[in-house]
This record gives sequence, C-alpha cells and structure tokens, in this order.
Amino acid sequence: MASQIDSSYPREGNAYTANVRAQFETARVEISALQDNISQLQGQIAALLDDNQKLRARQMAAAQKISPNPPDTMSPNYVTAGLDIVFTPTGSTRAYITAEGSLGNNSNGQQSFFQLLYGAGDPPAQGTDITTIDATLIGTEITIITTKAGESRPFSATALVTGLVVQTKYWVGAAYRCAGGVAQLSVVTVTAFELLDPLSATP
Repeated sequence: MASQIDSSYPREGNAYTANVRAQFETARVEISALQDNISQLQGQIAALLDDNQKLRARQMAAAQKISPNPPDTMSPNYVTAGLDIVFTPTGSTRAYITAEGSLGNNSNGQQSFFQLLYGAGDPPAQGTDITTIDATLIGTEITIITTKAGESRPFSATALVTGLVVQTKYWVGAAYRCAGGVAQLSVVTVTAFELLDPLSATP
C-alpha cells in the first residue's frame, strides 16, 4: 500500500514526524475511498436482489386453445367465432396474441375476412355480432378471395394489446365475416401471453 512508512527517513525530528503524519493521512483517505466503494457495491447488490425478487414474484400468464371448427357464417358483419381463451395478466399491461388456421368460402370469387379481438370479463357466445358487445378488434384484417368454390387458405394473425389492467380477467378470440357466399374457418389455434413490463412496475 502507498501509505507504508518510508524507512529511509530518519526516525526522529520534525521531518520524520511530518512524513509519518502525511502517510497516515494518505492511508486515511484511501480507507475512506474504499469504504465509499464498498457502500456503492452494497447498494448495487441490494438493487440486484430486489430486481431478482420482483422477477421471482412474477409469473407470466399464458393460454392457448385449439378449437373445433366453428360453424360457417353468411354474416357481412363480424361475428365471434367462439375460439375464445381467457387469461389474467399478473405483471404486465401488454399481451401478445396469435392465431393460426385456415380461412375459406364455399363460393368462387368471394371474400372472407378474419380478425382477432379481445375484451374484459367473460367471452361472448359464439356467433355474436361484435357491434353488440364491448370488444376491440386488434391486429391486421386477414382477407382471402376464393378462386374456386370451397377453397380454403392458411393464415397467421398477430396483435399486440396494450393498456391491460393487471389481475383483471380478459378474453381473447376471433371474428369472421364474408362479403358473399359463406365464410368458413378451420383448424384454428389461438394463443395469448403477456409481455412483462419493466421491473419498476408493480408486480
């Protein structure tokens, strides 16, 4: 350590005393700096332990449902497909939603449409016109135009939901409609999981 007493000084007189005092002062400053560093490290360790505790307290809510094919619809307005899953976010205000399946129409040259939606509470009955319920369409609208009667094409839909309330039950589902003919949905899987917010948020 730099504060070690220099033995080259004579062990008497004012010069020796001044040198010892200077080196003790240097040692005191160094010890004080070390104590400050230790204090900072202790604060950092406490913050890491706190973050770890928050992470351990959080369990990501997730749900998935592979549903039977819903009944065909002739509705020009979006109706619920009955593919609903229910989940409750535990530590986030955001959720990621996906759906995969096949969308078709029983007539040639007709359009069918599909879109994800969600709402709070319990899901509505299958076939409900979404204009009559408190639900929000999310993500991109999927559209297919058939080139032959009964044609069906695979699709994948995704959406990011924000503004959720932690510990509140939500349902996530899908709606479909057609511009003509009869819209058909098959082999649909819906998945929802929350995206954890920053650790500063309340778990």
